[in-house]
Amino acid sequence: MAKGNEKENRTEKLIRELPKGLLKWYPFHENSRTLFVADRTEQGEVLLEALAEYDMEVDCKSPNEIVLGDSLEAEIRYEYIVLVGVLERRKDPEALLAALRDRLTPRGRLLLGIDNRLGIRYFCGDRDVFTERNFDSIENYARINMSDMEMMGGRAY
Repeated sequence: MAKGNEKENRTEKLIRELPKGLLKWYPFHENSRTLFVADRTEQGEVLLEALAEYDMEVDCKSPNEIVLGDSLEAEIRYEYIVLVGVLERRKDPEALLAALRDRLTPRGRLLLGIDNRLGIRYFCGDRDVFTERNFDSIENYARINMSDMEMMGGRAY
């Protein structure tokens, strides 16, 4: 019985660690400063753990915590800004990107983890994350009217 529980725990740990693959491929520089922007979800926590495994300073904020015009915070510049699951759920993605651009160092990098409307999973028949229907994102939401778009909670880009 103990072996069965041990195997289940190992499997659960592996499954929990899967989202880290989204960031582990990137060669982050040591001693850099990174801003991680994500909503407080279990996946967000796992990705924050992945960033913490690098030898760099990581600040974490939700999109709503990014304050424009705060002089102390506005002085901080980041070598990396990582957004995961945020941009496609914002009503004002341009404003968020503009605010983040001002927080990058001159050679800084913006890494986006977003729902890709042209992802292979959708061509294989997977349902759109926001509408729960097939092919909506591939067709750029052509069958969705504007009022429904606002109620969907986001869109795949």
